[in-house]
Parts: sequence; structure tokens; C-alpha cells
Amino acid sequence: MKYKFKFGYRELVASILGITLFFGLTTFRVPFEIIPATAIQVRYALLAVLSAIYGPIVGFVIGFFGHMIADLLFYDKLYMAWVIADGVLGLGIGWFYHRYDVLEGEFNIKKAGFFNVVQLMFNALSWIVIAPTLDALVFGEEVLRTYTQGFFAFIVDILTIGILGTAILFAVSSLKKSWLAMENKED
Repeated sequence: MKYKFKFGYRELVASILGITLFFGLTTFRVPFEIIPATAIQVRYALLAVLSAIYGPIVGFVIGFFGHMIADLLFYDKLYMAWVIADGVLGLGIGWFYHRYDVLEGEFNIKKAGFFNVVQLMFNALSWIVIAPTLDALVFGEEVLRTYTQGFFAFIVDILTIGILGTAILFAVSSLKKSWLAMENKED
């Protein structure tokens, strides 16, 4: 079966709401004082959930533009390497959205395992490779500091998405399954 990555009205609305929530959730963070500019951020669970439901285009748009707006509104400068990494994270998780079956009410333990393998791989790519490498090579940031930040962002984000994101996907799928069952009962 061939899957299409579409961007219609539904995906546009999901992107706008996702961007708004993503940058809004930037204020809800638990900082690590020992690693500068690193924190537990629930916005990554949101990014993963919306990417898993709506696909790679929505995931990229939310990660990229949500992070960009958050940097411009809440921080002293735009951290473009991290903006790109967020876009890649959303794109990567969303790439396999058709395999998670969240809106079909069929998200289960096996699919949750697959989701978590995917999010682990794309978190590694985003935070251990893309963000620190771009920071160091393109933007001239200190190498040790950027790779340290990237490694801790990787650990924290896989845990945040693995725990909170997976729980939300189970809840959404369960609600959708109940809704579909009630809809079929009425027919």
C-alpha cells in the first residue's frame, strides 16, 4: 500500500494549533542547572503525538516553526541549529505515522514499541548529530558544550516522549476506538 503525505485543511489546522501549543509549552520546563540551556520540556511529547497522528509534514512544520517562534519570543537569539533539529525530529517521527494507527484506535504495545524505536532514532539524529554539529561547524559554538547539551537533550527527550507521549497516544487511540465503536453501534 502506498501512503501519501498530504497537507490539507485538517493538517493546516493541526499545524497552526501545534505551533501555538509548542511555543506556548516552552514556558513549562524543568531546567538542569548543571547543563546550561537544557531542560525537561513537555513540548516534545506534544510534537511527537501530533507527528504520529498527522504525519511528517505537520511534524516538521510544528517542530521547525514552533521552535523558531519560541526562540524569538522567549530567548535572546534564534538557535537555528536546534530549530532545524526540531523540524527533523517531527519529520522523522511523523514519517511512520501510518504504522502507528492512532486514529484507527489500533495503537497497541507492539506499535508503541515501534514508535519508541523511531523516536529514539530521530532524537539521536536530532540532538547528538544535527544540533551540536551545526552549532559547532556553522554557528561557531563551543564544541564540548554543544555536544554535552545535545546528549542531555537526547536523554531527556526520549524519556519525555517515551513516557508522556506514549501515554497520550494510548489515550487518544483508546478514545478514538470507543468513539468508532459507538458510531458502529448506532448504524
